Amino acid sequence: DTSPAEAEAEEPAPEAADGSYDDEEEEEEEEDGLEQAMSDTDGWIRRQRANNVSPEEVLAHLGLRVRFAGDPDELWALVADLVSQFRTRMLPRPRLPSPSTLDELAAAIARAEHILVISGAGISVSAGIPDFRSKSGVYQMVEEKFDLPDPQSLFDIHYFVEDPVPFFTFARNLYPGKYAPTPSHRFIRALERRGKLLRNYTQNIDTLEQVAGIERKVTCHGSFETASCLACKRRVPCDEIRAEIMRAEVPRCGACSHDLNVLKPDIVFFGETLGEGFEAHIREDLPRCDLLLVMGSSMRVQPVATIPSMLARDVPQVLINRELVMQPHQFDVELLGECDAITAELARRLGWAEDVAEADAPAA
Repeated sequence: DTSPAEAEAEEPAPEAADGSYDDEEEEEEEEDGLEQAMSDTDGWIRRQRANNVSPEEVLAHLGLRVRFAGDPDELWALVADLVSQFRTRMLPRPRLPSPSTLDELAAAIARAEHILVISGAGISVSAGIPDFRSKSGVYQMVEEKFDLPDPQSLFDIHYFVEDPVPFFTFARNLYPGKYAPTPSHRFIRALERRGKLLRNYTQNIDTLEQVAGIERKVTCHGSFETASCLACKRRVPCDEIRAEIMRAEVPRCGACSHDLNVLKPDIVFFGETLGEGFEAHIREDLPRCDLLLVMGSSMRVQPVATIPSMLARDVPQVLINRELVMQPHQFDVELLGECDAITAELARRLGWAEDVAEADAPAA
């Protein structure tokens, strides 16, 4: 386990001309380096690492002295998050003059060739799957049912290793097989059928993208599609542990007898890192994206929440959600309401109504 970071303010150190830190360089060069970090955070961080700059030095430059005995990658992730927050709050993106209406948005979708979709729990609510943060969501249900230090402990890897029973007692409420894709899922699939979907970055773990037939997807937080043994890493399909899940039992690996032979669904818990797929795809997709759709997401969880601020500022950004998110960040079009109703209306204006309204989605 890593020890918590201890932070205190200190004077920021100037930055060298090559993007690394050097106490002898001028303040003007420091400001240029910060602009580079704001415009290309990933590339800037790679240059710092190539120059053997530590994340502690970068955080010191931001006014934080950090003592951290853990994995440097965790601190670099903190650096990326802080830079993204600075960029969003200090340099808010100006709203584009167009699209600004439903008709203009429909026309923009019709023209676009590389649409990046970020989807969250809001697109699955109408399927009967609870979201996480609403008054009737997962965390509220967990708080009422279990005596946990925090509702999010249900998805904390350290707590899970100590006691997997609460998670498996609750898991059957989210397990695949009892839910069908929604019109919002079918809208994303309609984009893909027409060659417009660059990638669907889903924060959902319910596998409904797979059931809907969406292929160009990244399951940012993993999914219930498979499960892996904590000890020997053997992976099994979700159907192999379905019976235990439905009985609220802890599934065990039959290939090893280790104390930690729990078959944990391959969803990303708090305290775990995202898979390599996210990093590999996002670096490839950001420069290609010509339209962003954010659908049914609170946009509170990193690193997905950084995507809008990493795009070129002339790429139209659209929010389809129950409420505004990421303020003071401005989306060019903000469509507030139920995702299904909004996507159905967009589909109607695009001439895709039958695709979104169809009752049966492709089988998994």
